[in-house]
Amino acid sequence: LIGNSNKPIVIDGPVVVPGDVVIRGVITGRGTIYAGRNIHFVGDVTWQDRPRWWDVERDVSTGQLRQQNKTSGPESNLGTVCNDGTYVVPGGAVPPGCP
Repeated sequence: LIGNSNKPIVIDGPVVVPGDVVIRGVITGRGTIYAGRNIHFVGDVTWQDRPRWWDVERDVSTGQLRQQNKTSGPESNLGTVCNDGTYVVPGGAVPPGCP
């Protein structure tokens, strides 16, 4: 995969490659590359439009995750992380003793 500013590598969600991945150049989008073997970076890899990641905070007393400073909407409940590291999806059954 070779990208440049006129024709960047577009990553949109998961990208699955059964063998090796050889990559260099400019990337745009947001996703994950899953390689069946190895990923080889054969030059600089830069983002054309850097993805923005949420700042996530965890309520210590409940374990609930949310986007920082969000108190309503879908970003206000991103699931629960127990003190032992167990993740529970939003609306899932929280195990006893969690958080």
